[in-house]
Amino acid sequence: MDPMGKMQERYIDWMLGLIGSSLRETEYSQLIWLLYGTDFRCSMGQDVYRIEDGFELRRQFSEWYPAARRIRSFWKKRCSVLELMIALAKRCEENIMEDPVYGDRTGQWFFEMLKSLGLDGMTDDAFDGEEAADILERFLDREYGSNGAGGLFTVRSGRWDMRRTDIWYQMMHWLTEYIYKYD
Repeated sequence: MDPMGKMQERYIDWMLGLIGSSLRETEYSQLIWLLYGTDFRCSMGQDVYRIEDGFELRRQFSEWYPAARRIRSFWKKRCSVLELMIALAKRCEENIMEDPVYGDRTGQWFFEMLKSLGLDGMTDDAFDGEEAADILERFLDREYGSNGAGGLFTVRSGRWDMRRTDIWYQMMHWLTEYIYKYD
């Protein structure tokens, strides 16, 4: 295996460790590789910060695995949907939802995004690559429900059009409902 391929496997395993997941050993490997292989496209101005969060994961990984610093193609690759989602789940936990009573829920936030996208059932034995890629394209093109269904965060309230809201504020609206259970 080429150095980039081996390093990518280590990087994905490292990222999955951040969400406290054993996905690398379970049935979601095809979905994980699709998420990693799909570049995030920024369509809202503030979403550029989510890309920066994804690149911050790379920097942190290179501290843990210094050989990554020498692989130029690793640093030139665009931010993937997987990096965006894991970085966002990590930021949600560390900056907003951290609570020692509940422990680290980074993986929970990640799986909530998978569920909202409609990808949580895409285990390896039920994986449909074409359907999963279509779901990701609709997400990236913001062709999901105004309540966010099909995007990263689905809300019950019709107060916001999630398609016209940057990802950070989509998460804030979702967390508000999650925390306060608005009817």
